[in-house]
Amino acid sequence: MQYYSSQTQSSKDSQSKSSQTKSETKYYQNLSNADKKKVTFSFKQDRDETAEDYADPVFVMSMTVKNKSDKTIKFDKSKFIFIHDKTYKINSDQTGTLTVKPGKTKVVNQLFENVPEQALVGIDGKVVYLNSQNKLKDIKPSGLQSHDDSSDNDKAVDSQTQGTSSADLSKNNTDDNTNNRRIKSADMAKSLFIHAMAVDPSLKSDVEAVETDDGYELTYHGISTLITFNGDEVTPDGDVAPFAQLAGPTHRSSGWVYN
Repeated sequence: MQYYSSQTQSSKDSQSKSSQTKSETKYYQNLSNADKKKVTFSFKQDRDETAEDYADPVFVMSMTVKNKSDKTIKFDKSKFIFIHDKTYKINSDQTGTLTVKPGKTKVVNQLFENVPEQALVGIDGKVVYLNSQNKLKDIKPSGLQSHDDSSDNDKAVDSQTQGTSSADLSKNNTDDNTNNRRIKSADMAKSLFIHAMAVDPSLKSDVEAVETDDGYELTYHGISTLITFNGDEVTPDGDVAPFAQLAGPTHRSSGWVYN
């Protein structure tokens, strides 16, 4: 009888320890700020050549989540948002629940689909969860690297600045902050115009571009317009189309259409 009692007590102790080690489960938006800092995110882009992208390359973005907290964290996969230029956003193409246990890493492939190349240009992109209060990552162009103030505190170096000589840096300093421009060349201005107009890329050579103090003056078969260094379009009548509109998707299942 004493042996049975000892077994019973041992079983109770085991159950007690099991309940103590079971982690608390919370959705990400309900975490404290301290716990949110223990969850890191990284994003990777891949060109999707299966998509209809003849007027502009289309990309997918995948996400990796590392949970360094002591809690099990859940996400509604449909609530991730890629925001660019404050007004242009792409919602997640995934559904269901993502669960990441303490000390574990999960990958969500193709979290965002049909991301136009022009949406990856600039320095003001970010990925949020549910709303802007839950910013997961600031996005840099060319590789989706993070800013220093991103949640994972990456110290990524923008590959575009590697190998730049001191002479080049000096030239840039006297060139009206060229590196801070969203549209850095006549070719980029032409590409944005061709994408927004849903024109076959092979016709880009038909677009003439002249650099001005405000951007690039473009002429295409009698059409004249200005693409500013910030990526906005200004017509001769003074009408302005923001970069977010120009860079947005311009194709549908029925074919390519004008914005």
